[in-house]
Amino acid sequence: MLNNAKICFKYLLQFPDVVSIPGIEKIAEIEEIFKFYEGPQKMTAAERAEMKRMVAELGTRFCRRCDYCQPCTQGIPISMVMTFDTLVKRLPPDWYLKAQLIASGIEKAAACSECGECELRCPFGCRYGK
Repeated sequence: MLNNAKICFKYLLQFPDVVSIPGIEKIAEIEEIFKFYEGPQKMTAAERAEMKRMVAELGTRFCRRCDYCQPCTQGIPISMVMTFDTLVKRLPPDWYLKAQLIASGIEKAAACSECGECELRCPFGCRYGK
């Protein structure tokens, strides 16, 4: 969910047993990845500082969209609602504003009873309201 591919790839290269699987939607993104591998692959101090800032912004409590929290007793599409801010950052407004599924999910989220069942099922220990 981080937007700086160059820094993300450089960060991951520090770990020899990690393989990145980037989501690619456009040819320009593939070209960006190729350019990265042509240049220096060690992180600079500025890139390390930017990675630290991005990690702080992301925080430790975020939805990984695994959907182990489902089913919701109120019918809320939990992972979609929890990652809505990412959709807003990554997609054009006409896509997410017109998408009936998203509008319906956001409406359902307003009816959350805060029963906590979804939090108990989260394998990552997410406790969003606590």
